[in-house]
Amino acid sequence: FRIWVPDTYIHQGISVSFSKGGGGEAVIISQDGNVFWTRHVSAELHCKGFNFGQLPFDIQKCGITVSDYTYSDEIVVVEWAKKGYLFNSGTTRIEEWDARLTSTFLVTQLYATGNTSSAVACIQFSRNSKNFGTTMAVAVMLVIASYTGFWVPAAAAPARVALAFLCF
Repeated sequence: FRIWVPDTYIHQGISVSFSKGGGGEAVIISQDGNVFWTRHVSAELHCKGFNFGQLPFDIQKCGITVSDYTYSDEIVVVEWAKKGYLFNSGTTRIEEWDARLTSTFLVTQLYATGNTSSAVACIQFSRNSKNFGTTMAVAVMLVIASYTGFWVPAAAAPARVALAFLCF
């Protein structure tokens, strides 16, 4: 037998991959006929409006909108599962960023062909500046080391060359 699969669209998606069978997905059919279907999605998103003026202490926000345009909201309602399923509870570490879910809500979009259902989430990214501090400390030490070359006598060319290679 075949199971119907909704046509899900992620508005901000640059590249999106859905889990295929096996792990990462579940279907629950309740006694009243409602179907709850969930699966793992990996997505690279385009987030508009990032402002890096406060680097390295910046905070960025990114919205995610998931819709189903094939069916009206009378047939398919797109909504987020419980809060812990969309994003791990609390703060999640992603490389140099601390990410946390700030809000979720549902939207009904009105079109001439009918209404569609969308789920929207907002994720806040706070930069962890520890890595930036280490990078700046190393850069300052290299600049100081390069300035010590001014006190090396001009006749000691090998020492100047070695110091230049060390710093750059």
